[in-house]
Amino acid sequence: TILAGLLVTECAPDLESFRNKFRTNRVLIKLREMGREYLPSMPPIVGFGPRSGKRYCHLGFSNN
Repeated sequence: TILAGLLVTECAPDLESFRNKFRTNRVLIKLREMGREYLPSMPPIVGFGPRSGKRYCHLGFSNN
C-alpha cells in the first residue's frame, strides 16, 4: 500500500490493518506523522489542506 508517498508493506489498505501494524489506536495521527513531509504536495482533499478559519456553516439556519 502506498500512502502519502510512503510504502507500507504487508498491510491491507484499511484502518484496522494499519492499527494492527503500527500497534496504535490513533492510526490517522500516526499516518499523518509518517507522511508529514509529503503533506504540502498533496491536494487539499481529505483534510490535509490548511484550515480555512471558518468552521461553521454560514447559512442563517445553522446552529452556530
